[in-house]
Amino acid sequence: MLTASQNSRNRGNFLDTLATAFGEVLRTARIEAGLTQEQLGLTAGIQRKYVSELELGKKTPSLDTVVKIAGALGLQPGELVTLAMSALHRADK
Repeated sequence: MLTASQNSRNRGNFLDTLATAFGEVLRTARIEAGLTQEQLGLTAGIQRKYVSELELGKKTPSLDTVVKIAGALGLQPGELVTLAMSALHRADK
């Protein structure tokens, strides 16, 4: 059985890995949409720096941010999440 500290570390590692996977998916989707970070930020109503931090896996987006980004990319929010989860599972293998 894991201790509370181990559970917290495992959760932190998972979130870090998920943030990295989301960032990779976001960058690919943005480039495929032909947008710069600045253009995506303006369209989604977020700062370009925040887009960069998301793409680098340094930040984890809120649900509201995922919805805004998906809309700016012409995607459904679930598509972004599904792509990120797929990338996460590929990284585990």
